[in-house]
Amino acid sequence: HVPTTVLAQVDASIGGKTAVNTGAGKNMIGTIYHPNFVLCDTSMLQTLSGEAYYEGFAEIIKYALICDKELFEYLENTDIFQIRNNIATVITKCVKHKADIVAYDEADNNERLKLNFGHTIAHAIEKYYGYKIYSHPRAVGIGLYSTVLICENEGICKQGTAQRIKTLLKKFSLEYKMPQIASEDFYTIIANDKKFSSGGLKETVITDIGQSKIILLDDSKIKNIAEKYLKELK
Repeated sequence: HVPTTVLAQVDASIGGKTAVNTGAGKNMIGTIYHPNFVLCDTSMLQTLSGEAYYEGFAEIIKYALICDKELFEYLENTDIFQIRNNIATVITKCVKHKADIVAYDEADNNERLKLNFGHTIAHAIEKYYGYKIYSHPRAVGIGLYSTVLICENEGICKQGTAQRIKTLLKKFSLEYKMPQIASEDFYTIIANDKKFSSGGLKETVITDIGQSKIILLDDSKIKNIAEKYLKELK
């Protein structure tokens, strides 16, 4: 497998997931089938437009948030052109993080769920807008910021964390504002998320930059979040 975008090199090419969208939601049907070899040739990234290049940083920021504070601070404090010149190192860090997580939990039972950080909201945005208005990484950027803002308001992580993420997303020209979605539509989409079961929704949250955990949200909590925060997130 030879991924040719930043998004594919840091995320999609690793882990063996092959999935398709259905009318019910994102990535609802799929298998785990690993390629024999993955080659990430960063010279191919030079062919990308600026927009296509920096979209992939939504997933890079995700890795930094769930398990790599040092990477987050590097992205915060380093000139954007210097980051581009050092992209091979950044991609290598992300690939190692994902490979380690997948090796520990290939079947997505627990630890691998952390790779879905920000994706519950992201997938809801993509589904609501028919997979046409928001690309996956742009929806992920919104999902990262929105999830952390909710974490702040729920006392899960400290105040000011969401502002740092917002600043970093803007640095790479990524969106953070939640688009218009009615709370009842949002809940309906979430209820069909692949992480949702009879016990509730397994959702990844961060307690600090670089530290994450998985919590279980019951049905009433999801409805409460949808009603309480959707207007605030816009």
